[in-house]
Amino acid sequence: MTLDPKRIPFSRRGSYLAFSESDGRWSKVGVFLRTLHGFQRSLDRNVFRFIPQSGGKEIPVKVRQTASLLTLTADPRRRMEIVFAGPKIVRVRGKGLGLCLDAPTGDYNYARPAGAGCWEFNLASQNIQFMLRVRSGCGVLDAPWEEKAAVRVGFEIAPDETGGWEIELHEFVAGWKPTPNVRDFDACV
Repeated sequence: MTLDPKRIPFSRRGSYLAFSESDGRWSKVGVFLRTLHGFQRSLDRNVFRFIPQSGGKEIPVKVRQTASLLTLTADPRRRMEIVFAGPKIVRVRGKGLGLCLDAPTGDYNYARPAGAGCWEFNLASQNIQFMLRVRSGCGVLDAPWEEKAAVRVGFEIAPDETGGWEIELHEFVAGWKPTPNVRDFDACV
């Protein structure tokens, strides 16, 4: 059974995170990871815009959603899949294309390296923090600091020599601790 991601957010039981596809009326066109914590009208709930790329340029994709899998497909050889590995863990993998994660800027929003293959995103304007862990692929952070915040908060992941990549996004409150989650991506679906 497929669901319409423009009408029904993609999430899982117990999670305060959800994916939505925007048609451009309220924010940019695209697929967004949103926070569902708290309620403030002034709070921008979009945490990351997921931008599929090829050759460093955004490419159009078709979005398909089932109860357990969100798929962004450019063509049969280029696709990205998103699953929830837990209420606070999102796994994303891609083949034949790259991904740019674009986070909002705001006072005290920043991202920084946090050990081998890990980057911390502190999005104070959304009251949320994430640890991004690269499981495979080539990741590059783009978050230059200026006075009291990063002027951009972005991360790009490109395929490795196998033509694919995989990342995890972990929501955390303070002091992220690595999880021993060794489940295969397909076991999370």
